[in-house]
Amino acid sequence: MATSVSNNSSPIYSTPGAGTTTTDFGNGVTHVEHDTKPATVGGKEQDNKEMFLNLLVAQLKNQDPTSPMDQKEMLGQMAQFSTVEQLTNLASTMTTMAAGNTFAQSVSLIGKTVDYMGGADGKTLVTGGHVSAVSNAGGDIKLVLESGETVKPADVFKVTA
Repeated sequence: MATSVSNNSSPIYSTPGAGTTTTDFGNGVTHVEHDTKPATVGGKEQDNKEMFLNLLVAQLKNQDPTSPMDQKEMLGQMAQFSTVEQLTNLASTMTTMAAGNTFAQSVSLIGKTVDYMGGADGKTLVTGGHVSAVSNAGGDIKLVLESGETVKPADVFKVTA
């Protein structure tokens, strides 16, 4: 759910969408929640951290000076931002670890014979491919067979010594 803040009915930050909930605090500040996908910038999905910071800056710039944002609320938002950032970092680390694990498992197949799903349709069982190397071009890990053919590790059906 994206959020926007407006002052005197002119939106400062908003995300277009169908489902909208508006809360008027009675002091010229209106809180609007949109049930939508993340905003896009130049055709790319905007980073969640950037969206959060834009919203926080908009809230701080447009708060009522006689009634500033509650410190507890601001600390809560900063804690949420920190949590989102750490979860993003954790997901990135897990993705890197998974790729490293796939590569390590693939390297262990060098010198072994594999049966794999291949052929023109990718659904034909091919037997007896001897793994001579592993390639990792741009994160796309492939087994290189003595015949020169490449096979994705996920397509391997059976491994023999």
